[in-house]
Amino acid sequence: MPTMRITVRNLEALKPPAKETLFWDEDMKRFGLRVQATGRKVFVVQYERHGKTHRVKIGEYGRPWTVEKARKEAQTILGRVAQGEVVTTGRGGALKLSDLYTHWIDKEVRPHRKPRTIEDYQNKWKLYIEPNFGDAYAADIQRPEVITWHTDMAKIPRTANYALTVLSGLMNYGIDNGLLPRTHVNPAYRIQKFEERQIERFLSKDELARIGQAIRELETEGRISMFAAAAIRLLIYTGARSGEIKTLRWDWVDLERATIFLPVSKTGKKAIHLNDEAMAVLHALIRVKGNPYVCVGQRESEHIVSLRQPWLAICDRARVTGCRIHDLRHSFASFAVMGGLSLHEVGKLLGHKTPATTQRYAHLADSHSKQNNQSVGTVLGDILNRPDAPSNVVKLRGQ
Repeated sequence: MPTMRITVRNLEALKPPAKETLFWDEDMKRFGLRVQATGRKVFVVQYERHGKTHRVKIGEYGRPWTVEKARKEAQTILGRVAQGEVVTTGRGGALKLSDLYTHWIDKEVRPHRKPRTIEDYQNKWKLYIEPNFGDAYAADIQRPEVITWHTDMAKIPRTANYALTVLSGLMNYGIDNGLLPRTHVNPAYRIQKFEERQIERFLSKDELARIGQAIRELETEGRISMFAAAAIRLLIYTGARSGEIKTLRWDWVDLERATIFLPVSKTGKKAIHLNDEAMAVLHALIRVKGNPYVCVGQRESEHIVSLRQPWLAICDRARVTGCRIHDLRHSFASFAVMGGLSLHEVGKLLGHKTPATTQRYAHLADSHSKQNNQSVGTVLGDILNRPDAPSNVVKLRGQ
C-alpha cells in the first residue's frame, strides 16, 4: 500500500484519487489515511489481535480531527490495545452503547437465550435504554446518571428493575470481552432496585365453577375452538405456563406414563405430571394430520398463537374480573397448598428452579397450618373440657 508523511501540508495538496486509496504514515506505524474519490479524508488506525486484523475509524480530517489530534488518538488506541482491549469503532476507538448492544445481542444473547427473553431484552432496550444512552459512549456513562434514569421510572418499578438488569448485563459483557477497559466499573452495578409488589390473583371455587361452565357454553356455541378450550383446561389442571401448553407437541406427551416431557422450558428440561382430568382433556382431543401440535392454530401446521381473546370471552361469560391467564398457574398452586402439599412439593409440580420462587405461596401454607392448628386445638379442647370426664384425681388427706 502507498505511504506518505501525513502532515497538514501534504493533506491539503493531495488530489482525489481515481478510486479509494489507503495511505500509511511514514512516521508512525499503523496510522493511516483513507482518501475517497470524492476527496473525503478519514484517519484510521490498524492493529493485529489473535491473527485477525482490526481497522478502526478515528474520524474525518477537519474539525475536530486535525492531523495532530488524530495522531494522538491513534497512539491512545494502540495503547489500549496493548492493555488487552478489543477496540472496534467509535470516537477515538471508543464504543457507543448502541454498538455494544448490537455486539451483545448477536454474540451473547441470541445464541444462549430463549426467544421470549431475547424479545424482552430488545423491548427494554428500545423503549427505555436506547432513548437515554444509545448515542452515548459506553465508557462515558456514569453511575449518577444511571441512578437518575432508574429513579425517574419509579412509577413502573418492575419495568425499571428489568431495564436496569439489562443495562448491567450489557456493561458486564463489554468489560468481560475486552470491549470496555478492564478497569471500567459497571455504572449499573448494585444500584438499589425498587421493591416490587407481587400482584397475584387466586380464583375461588365458585369462580372456577363459573369458568368451567363458561368454557362449556362457549365451546358449544362455537365462539371458542375446541383447542382453545382444551388449552385453558390444561392450564387449570396442570399449572403449566401458557407458552408450554400453546407450543405443546404430541411427541412430548407420554400418555402411558401420564407425563409431558418438555425438552426446553423457562427453567430447562421439565416434566409435567398429568392428573386424570388433564388426561381426559388430551384423550378427547383430535389429532390433526400433518400438525405436530396438541393445540392447533388457525394456520396449517402451526400451534395456537394466542389465548387472549378466548380467555376474555370466558371471563366475561363467567363474570370473573381482574384475572389473567397466568393467574391460572397461581390458582393451581393455591389449591395445591390449601390441599396440604408442602411448598417444596408445589415447587416441584410447577417446575420452579429455586425455592424462593415458591415462597410467594408461603402465606397460603401459613393459613392452612393455622386451620389445621385450630382443628387440632378444637379436638384437644373438647377432650380437655369434657364435663363428664371420669375423675381419677386422688385427694390428699386433710383436704
